[in-house]
Amino acid sequence: MELEHGVSVMRQARLRNFGIVLAAAAMALAMVGCAPAEEVPVVPELTSGEESALTTAALDEHWAAILAEFPNAVRPVVDKIRFVTLDEWPTVSAKCRTDEGFPASGEGGGVSQHVPEGQEEATEIATYRCAAKYPVDPRFTVALNDSQMSFLYKYFLDTLTPCLEDEGYEIAQAPSFQSFSSSFGTADGWTPYSDVMSTVEDWEELNAKCPQDPERLYG
Repeated sequence: MELEHGVSVMRQARLRNFGIVLAAAAMALAMVGCAPAEEVPVVPELTSGEESALTTAALDEHWAAILAEFPNAVRPVVDKIRFVTLDEWPTVSAKCRTDEGFPASGEGGGVSQHVPEGQEEATEIATYRCAAKYPVDPRFTVALNDSQMSFLYKYFLDTLTPCLEDEGYEIAQAPSFQSFSSSFGTADGWTPYSDVMSTVEDWEELNAKCPQDPERLYG
Protein backbone atom coordinates (compact mmCIF):
# COMPACT_ATOMS: atom_id res chain seq x y z
CA MET A 1 0.00 0.00 0.00
CA GLU A 2 2.85 2.35 0.78
CA LEU A 3 4.39 1.61 -2.62
CA GLU A 4 1.09 2.24 -4.36
CA HIS A 5 0.72 5.49 -2.39
CA GLY A 6 4.26 6.48 -3.35
CA VAL A 7 3.56 5.77 -7.00
CA SER A 8 0.34 7.73 -6.77
CA VAL A 9 2.14 10.71 -5.27
CA MET A 10 4.82 10.56 -7.96
CA ARG A 11 2.16 10.29 -10.66
CA GLN A 12 0.37 13.36 -9.27
CA ALA A 13 3.67 15.25 -9.17
CA ARG A 14 4.37 14.35 -12.78
CA LEU A 15 0.90 15.47 -13.79
CA ARG A 16 1.38 18.77 -11.94
CA ASN A 17 4.73 19.29 -13.71
CA PHE A 18 3.22 18.33 -17.04
CA GLY A 19 0.42 20.82 -16.42
CA ILE A 20 2.99 23.53 -15.70
CA VAL A 21 4.81 22.71 -18.93
CA LEU A 22 1.59 22.83 -20.89
CA ALA A 23 0.66 26.15 -19.33
CA ALA A 24 4.08 27.58 -20.14
CA ALA A 25 3.82 26.33 -23.70
CA ALA A 26 0.35 27.84 -24.03
CA MET A 27 1.62 31.17 -22.73
CA ALA A 28 4.52 31.07 -25.19
CA LEU A 29 2.16 30.35 -28.06
CA ALA A 30 -0.12 33.13 -26.92
CA MET A 31 2.81 35.54 -26.83
CA VAL A 32 3.83 34.48 -30.34
CA GLY A 33 0.27 34.90 -31.49
CA CYS A 34 0.14 38.39 -30.00
CA ALA A 35 3.52 39.46 -31.41
CA PRO A 36 3.13 42.12 -34.08
CA ALA A 37 3.60 40.87 -37.62
CA GLU A 38 6.65 42.09 -39.48
CA GLU A 39 5.84 45.32 -41.28
CA VAL A 40 6.15 44.98 -45.02
CA PRO A 41 5.20 47.48 -47.71
CA VAL A 42 2.29 47.02 -50.05
CA VAL A 43 3.92 46.60 -53.45
CA PRO A 44 1.82 47.19 -56.56
CA GLU A 45 1.75 44.38 -59.09
CA LEU A 46 2.54 45.21 -62.70
CA THR A 47 0.77 43.52 -65.57
CA SER A 48 2.83 42.04 -68.38
CA GLY A 49 1.65 44.91 -70.57
CA GLU A 50 2.85 47.48 -68.05
CA GLU A 51 6.19 45.69 -67.72
CA SER A 52 6.62 45.70 -71.47
CA ALA A 53 5.70 49.37 -71.80
CA LEU A 54 8.07 50.46 -69.02
CA THR A 55 10.92 48.37 -70.42
CA THR A 56 10.39 49.76 -73.91
CA ALA A 57 10.33 53.31 -72.58
CA ALA A 58 13.59 52.78 -70.70
CA LEU A 59 15.30 51.32 -73.78
CA ASP A 60 13.97 54.14 -75.98
CA GLU A 61 15.47 56.65 -73.59
CA HIS A 62 18.76 54.74 -73.57
CA TRP A 63 18.90 54.71 -77.37
CA ALA A 64 17.98 58.40 -77.60
CA ALA A 65 21.03 59.20 -75.46
CA ILE A 66 23.21 57.18 -77.86
CA LEU A 67 21.76 58.95 -80.91
CA ALA A 68 22.46 62.31 -79.30
CA GLU A 69 26.15 61.43 -79.34
CA PHE A 70 26.25 59.21 -82.42
CA PRO A 71 23.49 60.36 -84.83
CA ASN A 72 24.27 57.70 -87.43
CA ALA A 73 24.15 54.77 -85.04
CA VAL A 74 21.88 51.91 -86.13
CA ARG A 75 19.64 50.53 -83.41
CA PRO A 76 20.01 46.75 -83.12
CA VAL A 77 17.05 44.41 -82.69
CA VAL A 78 17.59 42.48 -79.48
CA ASP A 79 15.50 39.78 -77.80
CA LYS A 80 15.08 40.00 -74.05
CA ILE A 81 16.58 37.05 -72.19
CA ARG A 82 15.26 37.86 -68.73
CA PHE A 83 14.71 40.61 -66.20
CA VAL A 84 17.40 41.19 -63.58
CA THR A 85 17.24 42.66 -60.08
CA LEU A 86 19.14 45.75 -59.04
CA ASP A 87 21.55 43.62 -57.00
CA GLU A 88 22.49 41.32 -59.87
CA TRP A 89 22.52 43.95 -62.61
CA PRO A 90 26.21 44.99 -62.24
CA THR A 91 27.48 41.41 -62.51
CA VAL A 92 25.12 40.38 -65.29
CA SER A 93 25.69 43.53 -67.32
CA ALA A 94 29.47 43.35 -66.95
CA LYS A 95 29.54 39.72 -68.10
CA CYS A 96 27.29 40.52 -71.05
CA ARG A 97 29.47 43.43 -72.16
CA THR A 98 32.55 41.23 -71.84
CA ASP A 99 30.85 38.57 -73.95
CA GLU A 100 30.09 41.28 -76.52
CA GLY A 101 33.82 41.92 -76.78
CA PHE A 102 34.10 44.90 -74.45
CA PRO A 103 35.60 43.76 -71.11
CA ALA A 104 33.89 45.16 -68.04
CA SER A 105 33.60 44.39 -64.35
CA GLY A 106 30.74 44.81 -61.92
CA GLU A 107 31.81 46.61 -58.77
CA GLY A 108 30.48 49.02 -56.17
CA GLY A 109 26.92 48.65 -57.40
CA GLY A 110 27.88 49.71 -60.94
CA VAL A 111 29.89 48.65 -63.97
CA SER A 112 33.48 49.66 -64.62
CA GLN A 113 34.62 49.58 -68.23
CA HIS A 114 37.55 50.88 -70.26
CA VAL A 115 36.52 52.32 -73.61
CA PRO A 116 39.22 51.90 -76.29
CA GLU A 117 39.92 54.97 -78.37
CA GLY A 118 37.87 54.88 -81.55
CA GLN A 119 35.49 52.29 -80.09
CA GLU A 120 33.16 54.68 -78.27
CA GLU A 121 30.13 54.11 -80.51
CA ALA A 122 30.61 50.34 -80.63
CA THR A 123 30.94 50.26 -76.85
CA GLU A 124 27.72 52.22 -76.37
CA ILE A 125 25.83 49.93 -78.75
CA ALA A 126 27.13 46.87 -76.90
CA THR A 127 25.98 48.44 -73.64
CA TYR A 128 22.55 48.98 -75.17
CA ARG A 129 22.40 45.39 -76.40
CA CYS A 130 23.07 44.15 -72.88
CA ALA A 131 20.44 46.49 -71.44
CA ALA A 132 17.95 45.03 -73.89
CA LYS A 133 18.96 41.43 -73.18
CA TYR A 134 18.91 41.89 -69.41
CA PRO A 135 16.66 44.84 -68.56
CA VAL A 136 16.20 45.76 -64.92
CA ASP A 137 12.85 44.48 -63.67
CA PRO A 138 10.43 47.46 -63.96
CA ARG A 139 9.25 46.98 -60.39
CA PHE A 140 12.62 48.36 -59.33
CA THR A 141 12.35 51.43 -61.53
CA VAL A 142 8.78 52.66 -61.00
CA ALA A 143 8.26 55.35 -58.38
CA LEU A 144 7.83 54.07 -54.83
CA ASN A 145 4.32 54.30 -53.45
CA ASP A 146 3.49 55.73 -50.01
CA SER A 147 3.74 52.34 -48.32
CA GLN A 148 7.19 51.65 -49.76
CA MET A 149 8.37 55.18 -49.01
CA SER A 150 7.32 54.88 -45.37
CA PHE A 151 9.01 51.47 -45.12
CA LEU A 152 12.25 52.84 -46.59
CA TYR A 153 12.26 55.91 -44.34
CA LYS A 154 11.83 53.76 -41.24
CA TYR A 155 14.68 51.52 -42.39
CA PHE A 156 16.94 54.52 -42.93
CA LEU A 157 16.23 55.82 -39.42
CA ASP A 158 16.04 52.64 -37.36
CA THR A 159 18.51 50.34 -39.13
CA LEU A 160 20.80 51.96 -41.69
CA THR A 161 21.79 55.07 -39.72
CA PRO A 162 22.77 53.10 -36.56
CA CYS A 163 24.66 50.60 -38.73
CA LEU A 164 26.73 53.31 -40.40
CA GLU A 165 27.34 55.03 -37.08
CA ASP A 166 28.61 51.75 -35.64
CA GLU A 167 31.09 51.69 -38.53
CA GLY A 168 32.41 55.08 -37.42
CA TYR A 169 30.53 57.41 -39.77
CA GLU A 170 28.78 60.54 -38.60
CA ILE A 171 25.28 60.81 -40.06
CA ALA A 172 23.43 64.12 -40.21
CA GLN A 173 19.97 64.44 -38.70
CA ALA A 174 17.32 63.00 -40.96
CA PRO A 175 14.81 65.29 -42.66
CA SER A 176 11.10 65.01 -41.93
CA PHE A 177 9.24 62.27 -43.74
CA GLN A 178 7.45 64.85 -45.88
CA SER A 179 10.75 66.42 -46.95
CA PHE A 180 12.30 62.99 -47.51
CA SER A 181 9.49 61.72 -49.71
CA SER A 182 9.12 64.91 -51.74
CA SER A 183 12.84 65.06 -52.62
CA PHE A 184 13.46 61.32 -53.00
CA GLY A 185 15.19 60.41 -56.23
CA THR A 186 16.36 63.96 -56.90
CA ALA A 187 19.78 65.56 -56.50
CA ASP A 188 18.59 66.88 -53.13
CA GLY A 189 17.25 63.53 -51.95
CA TRP A 190 18.47 62.24 -48.58
CA THR A 191 19.89 58.87 -47.62
CA PRO A 192 22.22 58.07 -44.71
CA TYR A 193 24.81 57.16 -47.33
CA SER A 194 24.86 60.79 -48.48
CA ASP A 195 27.21 61.52 -45.57
CA VAL A 196 29.68 58.71 -46.28
CA MET A 197 29.94 58.39 -50.07
CA SER A 198 33.08 60.52 -50.40
CA THR A 199 34.94 58.81 -47.55
CA VAL A 200 34.28 55.11 -48.10
CA GLU A 201 37.44 53.08 -48.77
CA ASP A 202 35.80 49.71 -49.31
CA TRP A 203 32.37 50.40 -50.76
CA GLU A 204 31.35 46.79 -51.30
CA GLU A 205 32.31 45.75 -47.78
CA LEU A 206 30.33 48.61 -46.23
CA ASN A 207 27.33 47.86 -48.44
CA ALA A 208 27.43 44.24 -47.33
CA LYS A 209 27.39 45.28 -43.67
CA CYS A 210 24.91 48.11 -44.10
CA PRO A 211 22.69 47.49 -47.17
CA GLN A 212 21.43 50.68 -48.80
CA ASP A 213 17.91 49.31 -49.20
CA PRO A 214 15.88 47.04 -46.92
CA GLU A 215 14.84 43.58 -47.93
CA ARG A 216 11.28 43.31 -49.21
CA LEU A 217 11.13 46.94 -50.31
CA TYR A 218 10.03 45.67 -53.71
CA GLY A 219 8.11 42.65 -52.45
